[in-house]
Amino acid sequence: MVSTTQIEKYPVEILIATPDLNFDGRNDMVVYLSGFTTCGSAGCSIIALVSRDDGGWNEIFNAVNTHLPISIGKEPENGYAPFFLGGKNGSKWIFDGQRYKYSRFQYAKNKYAIDTQGAGDWHQTTNNIKLLAAPKAGSAVLAAYNAGTIMKVVGEETEAQYLYVSPCNACESGFVSKTEFYSKSEKSAARRAQ
Repeated sequence: MVSTTQIEKYPVEILIATPDLNFDGRNDMVVYLSGFTTCGSAGCSIIALVSRDDGGWNEIFNAVNTHLPISIGKEPENGYAPFFLGGKNGSKWIFDGQRYKYSRFQYAKNKYAIDTQGAGDWHQTTNNIKLLAAPKAGSAVLAAYNAGTIMKVVGEETEAQYLYVSPCNACESGFVSKTEFYSKSEKSAARRAQ
């Protein structure tokens, strides 16, 4: 921790680290904000800034709902160090050429790692589909959706042949085998309202 600041009415703790995120030999800045106005039930805010040649800063990362510890990778991916929020087994964020985006997150209910590379396709189910609590046969069913439901592929479980899918942000999400999902759905241009 380099700096701590308190704001009179609503205290905010500001933790600042100064790693070299883009391996250019200059210190950049990672700022973690912890307080009533910067945290919610799912975590707190983090911002990353890279130094420019003119002495200014560019924001390349801004996320909420994050938890300590924060680890920064030592090897570049796309020219920048990856972030691990919540530790090495937490969510992984990589630089996409303009900003950081998550590439893996830890499914909180059962601690399964979800790889989000290549995710994001929307599919419309052609048959009924059951979403499971864990990426394995015989797991508890969390939800069942009828044919015609539009679902987003959030990611793939890294240890098994299961997808993590969701019909909407407020809907029950879960695991389904890749084979079953792709045999019971078609890629869709339609998106469900979030």
